[in-house]
Amino acid sequence: MIYEMKSPIIGLEQIAKVELEQIDERFVKIRGLRSDGSDCGLELRLVNPYALKRDYSLDVPTSIQTLLHMHSGSNVRVFCVMILQNPIQNSCVNFLAPIVFNDDNHSAAQIILHAQEYPKFSVAEPISNYIYEAIGA
Repeated sequence: MIYEMKSPIIGLEQIAKVELEQIDERFVKIRGLRSDGSDCGLELRLVNPYALKRDYSLDVPTSIQTLLHMHSGSNVRVFCVMILQNPIQNSCVNFLAPIVFNDDNHSAAQIILHAQEYPKFSVAEPISNYIYEAIGA
């Protein structure tokens, strides 16, 4: 499914759209696209933070809700960027910069959370802290 990026992914401002592909119940990958739909040559792995941290919770800023035309009944998904490492259990998750996807209108935006407001989140938490057994380690 193709989503229009309404707010850029930090450091990847050239990505205007992303193609989201579900890998399994926890992971997805996105492929970066230019505004004309051509491939940017960038691919990211994302993880469902709610599948890792049962207490993961965030407030979507009003500005992002407006950008994505979100309302109380919107079909929204949230994913966090993974920094893949070899071996996989050394990979890290950025819980402070989730990407919100509105499935109703195929729009997406990255949210930058402030560490002071979310002290239990980090920009590089090892994935092995959460799903060690699920990644085959």
